[in-house]
Amino acid sequence: NYTYTDAEGTVLDEDNNPRVIPLPASSQNTFNVVLGYETGPFSIRLAGTYRDLYLDELGPTPDADRYVQDHFQLDASARFDATEQLQFFWEWINITDEPFFAYQNFAGSRRLLQYEEYSWTMKFGARNSGVRVRPDGTRCEPRRCGRRSCDLGQCVGPGTKPDRGDR
Repeated sequence: NYTYTDAEGTVLDEDNNPRVIPLPASSQNTFNVVLGYETGPFSIRLAGTYRDLYLDELGPTPDADRYVQDHFQLDASARFDATEQLQFFWEWINITDEPFFAYQNFAGSRRLLQYEEYSWTMKFGARNSGVRVRPDGTRCEPRRCGRRSCDLGQCVGPGTKPDRGDR
């Protein structure tokens, strides 16, 4: 997925002179790409996301405008569906340890305003999918209709949607 945005606006400076600025909080180029593979109960995914630098805050002069540097982040995940109800998962977020960097273009150089390093995050565990398989083999998915129990092919409770058992 790729998006190109060419947007700008005009604002008045301190002396009421117009100046053209990029649309705040809007990067000119953004993209994400996902590579994935699924077979049987296994699934693995690698995702990359990129965002160009962008105007974050408008200052009274161009030297006082705050920009956020471009950012590329790589994430990975894997899943194993042990049963219809039990899923094991693993996620690795910000593999490349990308920092957050905000600055001003002050006197021909970058003036550091904010620099944050988040490192990467990894988590793993098990999830209960919420799907209930009845003795007759039909399925009930209470999360789909917002209830915690099922009865006779329908989610139980007022205002709930029937569970057809075909999902």
